[in-house]
Amino acid sequence: MKEKLFKVYAAVTLGNFFWGISNVLTRTAIGVADPEILLTCRFVTAFLILSVMMLVKKERFSIRNSVFPALVLMALTEPLIYFGESYGIKYSNASFASMITATTPISSIAFAALLLKEYPTKRQIFYSLVAVAGILLITAQGQQMGYVHPLGAVILILAVIVTGFYRTVNRKAAEGYNSLQRTWAVFLVCAVLFTLTSLIRNRGDLSVYTDALSHPEFVMSFVMLAVFSSAAAHVLVNYGYKYLSVLSVSIFAILQNVIGIFAGILILHEPATPTILIGSAMIILSIYMVNRVDDKEETAGPGESGS
Repeated sequence: MKEKLFKVYAAVTLGNFFWGISNVLTRTAIGVADPEILLTCRFVTAFLILSVMMLVKKERFSIRNSVFPALVLMALTEPLIYFGESYGIKYSNASFASMITATTPISSIAFAALLLKEYPTKRQIFYSLVAVAGILLITAQGQQMGYVHPLGAVILILAVIVTGFYRTVNRKAAEGYNSLQRTWAVFLVCAVLFTLTSLIRNRGDLSVYTDALSHPEFVMSFVMLAVFSSAAAHVLVNYGYKYLSVLSVSIFAILQNVIGIFAGILILHEPATPTILIGSAMIILSIYMVNRVDDKEETAGPGESGS
């Protein structure tokens, strides 16, 4: 059992690592093209990759599965999270957005308790709050919050709520679909919605794509985002939903902030301060302690299906 959980922890950690470095790649890409152009290229490419994997593994996708409604809800809420975070930052600022999105474990706990009857222990709640405090410490350190439009605050709060719901229905959908099947369904919806949004906003002008694709740095960024921060990351983390509680997966997600910070330090030469190191240590400790409790109580789900 411990060996199995170690593999699950490794998969979820690696998936969040890929998500953590996505900010650096995204910064490079949006310096060339608008976000909706990047999202379209990223998720269409990721969907094609997953489709090839589905064919190679001869996966059978059934809509008659008893948890198909959960899969549909999961696939529809994922694009809402991307839109919510993007427009939330647009109408506020990155610091405020980081502080609000750091509270996603709280919404995840609420939805998991309400819909799945997954109740965290007092120690898990405590260490979850420690992780949130670590993010707030890092974000607030030496930064001014600046002007925040009320609309931005509302959108970000809604994004946090939707994220908690997404993680809960993902856990439910994992009872009938394996990680590859769930990721394929999500990417199908994302590819369609982001493409339609981009075409509508650009009034069907395809030159915006050819212009963006003429820049090597844009191509390199969206390909890496599609392969690692989309296809690989989603499959790895979705695998974890079969064996870990919603809270455990949510706490691992906070690791993205730490990875993003250190990626910025190493790649973009951003400053490292003692406060950042302390906040990062608080987050890592919280992840360990929450999952240590989860491990002891053997809150694992059933094995992967469909593979």
